[in-house]
Amino acid sequence: MPPATPGSASPTTPRSPCPAASPPYTWQPAHALPEGLTATPHGATLVISGTPPLGSDPVSPGGYVGDSESPPQEASWQFQITVTQPVITITDSGPDQATVGQPYSETYTASGGPGTPFTWSVQTPPWLKATVNGATVTVSGTPTQAELPASVKPETGLTTVELTVTAGPSAAGRTIDIIIYPAS
Repeated sequence: MPPATPGSASPTTPRSPCPAASPPYTWQPAHALPEGLTATPHGATLVISGTPPLGSDPVSPGGYVGDSESPPQEASWQFQITVTQPVITITDSGPDQATVGQPYSETYTASGGPGTPFTWSVQTPPWLKATVNGATVTVSGTPTQAELPASVKPETGLTTVELTVTAGPSAAGRTIDIIIYPAS
C-alpha cells in the first residue's frame, strides 16, 4: 500500500477474503484506525478511506473477516499505513550571477508541503536584503567592489545566501552561491 499523505484523501484500499468464502461477510477490526480514517465494508471488500492527520505514526490495522457458512470460514487481515510528510521544494527563476554596480534580484518560490503558511529564514550578506511574500522570497541589492574578495578569484567574487522554508512539520533548505562579476 502506498504511503498516505496528510491533507489529502488516502487511497481507497480494498481488502477481500479468500475466494472460496460464502457471502455475506462480517468484518471485525482488531483495533481502531487512526483519527481521520474509516473502514467501510462493501461485501467482500473493506474500504479504508479518509484524510490522515499530520504527524501520524505508522499503524498496522488488522482484524478478521468471516463468511456466512456454519461454521464460518475466517481469515485475518493486516497491513501497514505509513503517513509521510509532504515535501517542500524551493525553485528560482534564473542564474545566480551579479555584476558590481548593477541591481541584482532573484525570486525563490516554495511549493509543496502541507500548504501555507510558509515561514522563511534567510541569511544574506550586508549588500542584499530579503523580501518575503507568502510562498516567495526575493533577494535583491547592488554589489560593490568590496564584494570582490581577491581570495576567491581576482576577477570574480562569490557570496552565499542561505534559505530555509517551513510549513507545518515540513522544511526545506537551500544554499545559493551568487557569482559577482566586476563592472565592465
